[in-house]
Amino acid sequence: MTNPGTAMSLLARLRTALAGGEPVRLDLTGAARPAPAPPGTAVVVRTSGSTTGTGRAVALAAAALRHSATATHERLGGPGQWLLAVPGAHIAGLQVLVRSILAGHDPVVLAPGHFDPHALARAIDSMRDDVPRYLSLVPTQLHRAMTAGPQVRAALATCSAILVGGAALPPALLRESTGAGIRVVRTYGMTETSGGCVYDGARR
Repeated sequence: MTNPGTAMSLLARLRTALAGGEPVRLDLTGAARPAPAPPGTAVVVRTSGSTTGTGRAVALAAAALRHSATATHERLGGPGQWLLAVPGAHIAGLQVLVRSILAGHDPVVLAPGHFDPHALARAIDSMRDDVPRYLSLVPTQLHRAMTAGPQVRAALATCSAILVGGAALPPALLRESTGAGIRVVRTYGMTETSGGCVYDGARR
């Protein structure tokens, strides 16, 4: 998760970058002279390194980020308010912020630290109820939330959609969530694709 103050600072920097301003560098590792970002870059972000063990820097243009965010909203049913419950420095969290900018609604940010399903439920309850509520989770987070009791499951059910990616979603967990009235949308994507590009098995 991302500290709320850090998330809002990143949100402001992203808004500037998407408008053609200074790129947001999320790839810096203390190097004194980082390589300059290619022309037209809005964000430089590191991959997770989940397949190679070491991440690499990926430059993303504003148009690519906007296209991905717009496609996600079209797939889910329109813009809404997002809850940031995954790290903002990774592409999944970064796109939560980009979607928030395009939707015109500041995100709710889950406090950093050990994932607490009850804190997640409180954060969801604090979201606006006049626009769709969205959030992104990884399967482990969804599993912990589903086993935390009826109050947490009820909060999840108020969301118009919950994107779940980053790892394979167990079929039993999907069935349990759907049975509880929770709309789970399985997503697959990479840093290079600006995030999700396949939703419930269909390309955007």
